[in-house]
Amino acid sequence: MDLEYTIHYVKKLDAYLTDCYRGNREFSNLPRKWNTAVAGAKDNFLLHNDIVFHPVRRWGTMGFGVWIGGVLSSQMNAYAVPLNAWVLPKDMSRLTGTIIKLWRDNGERDKRPKGRFRLYLDSVGVKRFREMVVEEYGPLARDPGSKFQRKPRSHFGIHKQKQEGLYYAGIHIPVGRLDVVDLHRLSILSRYGKGEVRLTEDQNVILVNIPEDQLDFVRKDVIIERYFPLEPGPVAAGTVACTGSQFCGFAITDTKGDAERIAKELEYELEIPEEVKIHWTGCPNSCGQAYMGGIGLTGTKVKDGLGYNITVGGSHLQVGEEYKKGVPLDELKDVLKEILIERFDAKLRKFPHL
Repeated sequence: MDLEYTIHYVKKLDAYLTDCYRGNREFSNLPRKWNTAVAGAKDNFLLHNDIVFHPVRRWGTMGFGVWIGGVLSSQMNAYAVPLNAWVLPKDMSRLTGTIIKLWRDNGERDKRPKGRFRLYLDSVGVKRFREMVVEEYGPLARDPGSKFQRKPRSHFGIHKQKQEGLYYAGIHIPVGRLDVVDLHRLSILSRYGKGEVRLTEDQNVILVNIPEDQLDFVRKDVIIERYFPLEPGPVAAGTVACTGSQFCGFAITDTKGDAERIAKELEYELEIPEEVKIHWTGCPNSCGQAYMGGIGLTGTKVKDGLGYNITVGGSHLQVGEEYKKGVPLDELKDVLKEILIERFDAKLRKFPHL
């Protein structure tokens, strides 16, 4: 699916849900927050949203399979499930409105922790909920079978675009942290294309529409070499971290500081064959989406200070499972080394005798 059209669909949904940004009373009194997502490819990390439109062809026509009920929170962590519905792009907004209104009118309001859409969906069941949607919306075409790519692509490095003679460059933003100087640096880099940058799901940046005659300049640019590498290390590349205690009152730990420091130490001490998704979140609210990581870390208090709970096995297709709770910060690197060696084929780096 063409990315431009994906962006077009998102803007259409945004305008519908906000009444062209004037505020929409139809959706201004929901039980809890609502997350809407539109995927443009089969390897997306979007199944944690309340509704996900996943691209799939039906009888040769491009449309979207509909998945509902994803949630990452302090109450539960679960991915969206199929509604067994397929819609044309022109019907996405109307179906979204129908689903939200059913939740708006029937969801839990007295007990805030139980107010998320997934909890309501589980209470009525997907089959019955689909029947309710059909009663309001009308007949739904069945999903011909949404397929997901098992291994997500890496955007790092320089790659050809679909447009003839144009390229994009995926660059790494260490732990997703940008200050005003970094933003200025990105604006300078964007001039290699047409002044446009795009943000990725894992807190990195893509420079788009770069002509072929500019590629050597991009590779040798001092900003790329010093600050935003095209080919980051395997731990840094897969690191996602929430804001952390530096700026968030809910966070227990300094996720970005811990993540950046430990990533450097792990890459120095280990040979790791490929990128590992490590997600850091400072509290159980899971803004860092810990359960989506191959390794997930959730900030917590331990006996003598701060530490992390650890999950393993998460991906864009399944949530991670609990591995170890309450690991003190000063023991965390060693536990992560064990996991990387046992689960991700890492090896201790051999240093020559000095």
